[in-house]
Amino acid sequence: MNRSYLNASLAIGGGTLALYYVVRDYRAWKVVALHGGAPVNVLGYLVSTLSILVLRGDRRNPKQIKDTVGGKGFLDPEAVEKRSGPVPAVAKWKVPQRQVTEKQPDNSEGLAEQFYEQAIEKHGLQLEPSLVENHISALFSNKRDPEHELIHRHPTDGTFHLLVHPQDAKVIIENNWGELFSVPPGWVRNNGETVLLYCPRSQEDITVFHKFLDASAAFIKSQDSN
Repeated sequence: MNRSYLNASLAIGGGTLALYYVVRDYRAWKVVALHGGAPVNVLGYLVSTLSILVLRGDRRNPKQIKDTVGGKGFLDPEAVEKRSGPVPAVAKWKVPQRQVTEKQPDNSEGLAEQFYEQAIEKHGLQLEPSLVENHISALFSNKRDPEHELIHRHPTDGTFHLLVHPQDAKVIIENNWGELFSVPPGWVRNNGETVLLYCPRSQEDITVFHKFLDASAAFIKSQDSN
């Protein structure tokens, strides 16, 4: 067989396989990226793919946390039980960060609405468009800026991003309730750690989430008083 013909055939075959992989990967990403931080187009896909190389690696490793605040957290580690069941899988893309196993329950929207209503009443929070991610709502404390955005929910998978004291982030991760946000402190927000809370499956999970939100509110209040 002619060597040039063989090389051309291999190049075409390799290119076809690469194109097939990219198209399949892009389609999978579009499902994850809906309502995410990146635009749902080829540019957004390239940004998300680059994030795999640039942003934080093992998001379930508490050793990745750098305490930029100091002092103690606001969660009582003894009062946070271990999350039952397997730890959900999260998509390989670090932006947007989305859960891909354990489909959210049918009453997920209702659980989230009740969770927000109770938090607003308890802490005097405001429901406004998120400044950390586009096209979703978030709860803010007394100011509408990224440092005062406590929590927002991702409607596509039911997960939340929550801002907490670094020590509280460790408690959440060690008990399998969530993992670190891929973007480290200093990029979007200066203080604290943002964690991804896995989609709540029941009212019992929401009860635990209230502890996390209480800790978030206390942390932001402490930062304002410094």
